[in-house]
Formats: sequence, C-alpha cells, structure tokens
Amino acid sequence: MEKKAVVAFLQTHKGVITMAEFMAITGMDPADAELAINRYLLEFEGSPEVSESGVLYFNFPKLLARVGTTPEVMGSTVALKRLNKFSSNAPKVDRTFRLINIFNLAFGGYFLYNALTIGTAIYVNTPQGYALRGGFPIIYSAAGYLFQLLGSTNPIPGLFWGLGVIPLIFSGMFYGIPVIRSIKQKVEDEKIKFENLRRVVYRNILSARDIFKPESVTPPLDEARPSDVRAAEKIAKRLAAWSGAEPTDGGYAYREIARTQAEVEKLRASIDTSAFAPGKAIFDTEAKV
Repeated sequence: MEKKAVVAFLQTHKGVITMAEFMAITGMDPADAELAINRYLLEFEGSPEVSESGVLYFNFPKLLARVGTTPEVMGSTVALKRLNKFSSNAPKVDRTFRLINIFNLAFGGYFLYNALTIGTAIYVNTPQGYALRGGFPIIYSAAGYLFQLLGSTNPIPGLFWGLGVIPLIFSGMFYGIPVIRSIKQKVEDEKIKFENLRRVVYRNILSARDIFKPESVTPPLDEARPSDVRAAEKIAKRLAAWSGAEPTDGGYAYREIARTQAEVEKLRASIDTSAFAPGKAIFDTEAKV
C-alpha cells in the first residue's frame, strides 16, 4: 500500500518528491524516512537532486516513462493503514468455541475439586454393602470405578491430572492466549494510529500557509486517534526539530519546509512530461520483404 501510494504520487507530480511529502505519504519519522527513501531511489532508479537555491528533492524520471496513466486522485490522497482485526471467525463459531471451553472449565474444575476433597473415598458403606457415592460426586465416583475396571489400582492420578488439571490447562490457554494477543494487538494498533496521525499532521503542515498549531488537527477516523492526547504536538515538535522550524504563537513556523515546497512547485511547472512518454511501438509482422 505504501509503495503504491508513493509511486502514484510520483507519477502525478512529474516524478519529483520532497522529503516532507515522502513522510506525509508513508507516515514515517524523519530518521526512518531518510533511510527508506534510499530503497526507493535504488528500486526505481531515482536520484537526489539539489536545486539552484539549495533545495533538496528526489527525482524519479523512470516512473514517468511507464505505460499507462495514474488518476490524479490517487496521487493526492493518502490512505490510512487499517487497524488489526482480532479474529476472522464468524460469531457462531466463536460462540461454539466458548461453549466448549466453558464445558472444559466446568469439567476440569469438577474433577479437580473432588480429587482434592474426596480423593480415593469413592465408595460409601450402605446396608446393602459398599456403593458408589451418590449426589454431586456420583460422576467422580463412577469415573474412579471405571479406572479401576480398566486395571488401575489407584485412580486418583488419572482423575486429578487427566480429568482435572489437563482440561483446566486447556481452558486457561484458550482464554490466556487471546488475552495476550489482545494486549499485543493494542500495542500494535497504537503504533498504527500514531503513524496514521503522523500522516495527517504532515499533510496539514504542508498545506499550512502560515503557523501550524497541533491542536488544529482533527483526525478523520479512529485509525488516526492514538490514546496519547498530546500525540499531534509530539509529532509536530519532532518535525520542527528535524526541519529547523521555529516555535511561535502556540505553534510552529515551518519556513524551510514551505520554501522547499515552493521551490519544488516551480520545478514541477518547468518539467515537460511529454519528453518522458514512451516512443511509438513497432510491430514485426514477420512478413517477407
């Protein structure tokens, strides 16, 4: 998605991009963007250039020679990354798994409790002789009797571990793994939100005519709203430190970025894209001359 967005921007902006524009598309921090732009230069045969007034920009003329056109809207729109989806299961499937796990939890808890409280006393003395315990422990006593029929002299290990501990461990993993995944996903989603907000802030800075104030940014979607309420201010401050912007009137004056953008717009206006159009195709009919 990122690569397509960068290529679309270049093909609709005469193959020229500034570092600020590249960061606004990718949502990268300045330090990461400076490393990432080198990969694009290598892959698409671009080159860093310096204008007569000393403005740094990146030129990708090879992308203008490709057959086909890119709609202007694709080069002017920055797509936000989607948040991670926790599960692709249908609700009916999730309910089924929950019911199975509730059964495992009740099943394991039942046998573990009785193994600890009743133990080997699965029989009671009645006037007719010894019989299995009745009432609530009847299933536990019947399971112990079954173990004995299968040749076990001591059914307790099988009842305790096989029917008690193991189902509970399975049940704990069933609940524990999603909890761990959920915590991890929240951390990853916060990174995505911060990166998306960075895109929004950078775009606002590029379009600002004078002073940019972080509080003026209103993220359009939840995908660009990190939990940190000062995220926009931190992003603007980081870019200000990188670009040498001056803090003023509760905001920042990104004069160097504005000068770079103005210079590059003049440069784009002077580029004739027809010179990069592919030449006429020559077809070989294999006819004898």
